[in-house]
Amino acid sequence: MRVTIEDVAIKAKVSVNTVSRALNGKDGVSEKTREKIIRIAQEMNYRPNILARSMRQNRSDFVGVSVLDIGNSVFTKMIKGIEKVLMDDSLSIIIGNSDEDVDKERHYLETMLSTNCRGIIISHVNSSGLKFLRHERIPFVVLDRDTQKFECDQVYVDNNKMGYLATKHLLDLGHRDIVFINKESEFDTDHRRRVEGYLQALNEHGLQNMAHVYSCLDAEQGKKTVQEIWKKETQPTGIVIGQHSVAEGVIMMLTQLRIKIPTELSVVIIGEPSWASILTPGFTTIERPLELVGSKAAKLLLDRTQGKIKGDYISYVVSSSLVVRESTGPPPG
Repeated sequence: MRVTIEDVAIKAKVSVNTVSRALNGKDGVSEKTREKIIRIAQEMNYRPNILARSMRQNRSDFVGVSVLDIGNSVFTKMIKGIEKVLMDDSLSIIIGNSDEDVDKERHYLETMLSTNCRGIIISHVNSSGLKFLRHERIPFVVLDRDTQKFECDQVYVDNNKMGYLATKHLLDLGHRDIVFINKESEFDTDHRRRVEGYLQALNEHGLQNMAHVYSCLDAEQGKKTVQEIWKKETQPTGIVIGQHSVAEGVIMMLTQLRIKIPTELSVVIIGEPSWASILTPGFTTIERPLELVGSKAAKLLLDRTQGKIKGDYISYVVSSSLVVRESTGPPPG
């Protein structure tokens, strides 16, 4: 049976208010009584009802974090960065996993609000979630997502630049026939920005008519896309893969077709899958510092809730970087 603050008060032979003041380090309790209450609470294995306390104080020690897919390592790394910053401030996380579902996202946002959380860090499905939070007047920061001109605090990596860096690397090596295999999503416009970066790099080299973009929902479609490309009369010498989950299917099919990387085909992956540096050859990637994105978002939210930042919304852009490995080289012949 759960031990309550009333149980501690009865055993210590003091009032509930005295127990509360003693356990929360407030004045009005002698040191001798405080030590007695703390000892009894420990002996009884008492744990405070945090939610009840947050209702009384009209604020809690929680921050809500809503993500699109908790199974995606991108989000787990960001959450790790968020957690580090919040724990330094003695705050905890409530995580909601929306699965890119608007109704599920709304459910978790309402649950977070019911705890009187300090604020919310959100990788949103679409702008409806952001409009809801704005209406509720809860501080929030958008995590690595395109807000589609919705003005708010946000931390993100420039997706256009990632597509540009990946394509320019292949162009600088001498490639001219480069395809882009993209991740398709009903709501996520970030991947479209990566395609825009790809097109920008081709345009700078006068190769806009050479652009070929393929969209895939998942790794299985990535495999089918490679099959489709290799049935054509001529094949590309370079591929940019816009997302690591699609990359798994693409690399699998290239291996099955016995395409030699990088002598026959150079490959760049946007993102940093854990296997990129382990496989042979190691894969060239565009690395996003995901933990840094999370920690910056948490710091921005804390600064906003603590009044250190007032007025205009802040957009913080975190730099990505090209990590060159063995999967890229000059085109064949």
